[in-house]
Amino acid sequence: MKVAVREDGFEGNAALFPIEMVFGRIAELGYDGVEICTLPDDSFGAIPWMGKRRRRGLWAEDLGKADRVQLRKTADFLGLEISSLSTAWAWPYSELNPIEHWGRGIEILKKDIQLAADLGAGVILMHMGATKGTWDQIKAIFCELAVEAEKYGVRLGYESNLWHRLGLGEIDTLLEMQEEIGSTYLGVYHHSRYPRAGLPPQKEIRLIGDRLVGVHSGAIDRAIDYESYFRALKDVGYDGHWVFEVKGESIIESKRAWDKLMARYGEKNRPD
Repeated sequence: MKVAVREDGFEGNAALFPIEMVFGRIAELGYDGVEICTLPDDSFGAIPWMGKRRRRGLWAEDLGKADRVQLRKTADFLGLEISSLSTAWAWPYSELNPIEHWGRGIEILKKDIQLAADLGAGVILMHMGATKGTWDQIKAIFCELAVEAEKYGVRLGYESNLWHRLGLGEIDTLLEMQEEIGSTYLGVYHHSRYPRAGLPPQKEIRLIGDRLVGVHSGAIDRAIDYESYFRALKDVGYDGHWVFEVKGESIIESKRAWDKLMARYGEKNRPD
């Protein structure tokens, strides 16, 4: 299993510390990959001669073909995989737009899928923030997105700890809906520190099974049984990235803690 980190955990103005420099720092720290947030720029207070983008993340509508090619070349040169994209824009969008106004949200998600394909990322962490919707409304959105995801060969993973916010139940109903749709391009992105329905992380992993497309983690937590967690990941055949969602100094500390976990549990829990 490989280890990655979200680029939005690096602090500072993106005009002064752009994403290419973040890639370099992530590679220097020994991470295998990077997860990139999709978020429109906040241009207020930008420094024109330092570049227009201040906020971390990328926005598909701001990136032409040449920009995408260059970003992928930069990551490749550094030996870094762009493991996944994360739809960070969905939080503020959901606070302003009820489910009936998610037409633009679907459009953005489709553009994120295309961006992921162009950057070589096979997975997108998606969610709909604080949106509330009926079963049929959410299912219709998933069905439309599944077609686009299959077209571009990108898997969409709904973040497991956020599904309940839609008002449709816990993780078992997320899996039920995905079974109804029947697309292999819809899955679950699990977060180890936020198990739902009272289940420990390793039991949730076994429940998700082969629909697992990604794993998020906060800082390493002694309350989590990592040996059992890694064994569960092995048993369901997961061989993607473990993505740390941490900030500042914790980015360095998390990589050190990961190396210790791998030295202790990694080899015997590698997928066959």
